[in-house]
Amino acid sequence: MLPRFLTVYVSLLFAAFAFDNTKNQNSVSWNKILEESPDRKQTFVNILLPVINEQNQKILKDREFVETFFDQYPNTYSDAKISAADYSKLVEIASTYKVGNIFDKKEYFDKIDIIPASLVLSQAALESGWGSSRVSLKSNNLFGQKSFGSKNYIKAAGTSGVKYAAFESIGDAVKSYMTNLNSHEAYGEFRKKRADTRRKNIDFTGLKAAKTLINYSEVQGYTKMLSQMIKSYFSVYDEAKNIIGSTAAVKIGFIH
Repeated sequence: MLPRFLTVYVSLLFAAFAFDNTKNQNSVSWNKILEESPDRKQTFVNILLPVINEQNQKILKDREFVETFFDQYPNTYSDAKISAADYSKLVEIASTYKVGNIFDKKEYFDKIDIIPASLVLSQAALESGWGSSRVSLKSNNLFGQKSFGSKNYIKAAGTSGVKYAAFESIGDAVKSYMTNLNSHEAYGEFRKKRADTRRKNIDFTGLKAAKTLINYSEVQGYTKMLSQMIKSYFSVYDEAKNIIGSTAAVKIGFIH
């Protein structure tokens, strides 16, 4: 039997190349792939993990820009001349992550950081029933994200009137979910715990993250359910970051 980490490596390689011969990759239907798979849960991971890694890499690029910006302009309240391009990029990032003070370096670093892969996988599996829920199938919404005022939504079944956000791809859904955790005031405890562990040079695992998400769902015992999901299926994937880069997700065709 292969060690657990090698098993993860093999599954990632499969995720990167299994669909390489698809003629029209952008039209690949992830739910059809799941339906036809003999191992739905592993295929669910194979599809999502490269997408998660891709989005985390984009987050790190934003973080790197902010770090470079404040190194280049250490005294932003002086007469330092900030280039129009750099300022425009900083404004864009501040808007994305809902940074209140555009020159608050600490707020950027608290908000712009990666999300543990095991947490993303567990929430996707839990919220979508491993990609089998009506909402996820019709809208690519794997995380139960609500829609407030958006034109792109799908109504919940029944008479509840709840609207769920609809996405063009699961890449868009993952991006929206990660941005939500990194910016919404409801997840301040999540970001505080993550920043504290980073400052102490300690790994911020999915299990640590799960305990902070009491505001994510109204379901009683939600964080315990998340923790159990991580322990049962996904904790090893926190060790697998950066095994395969963004090309995996692009090859499969799930990121636009």
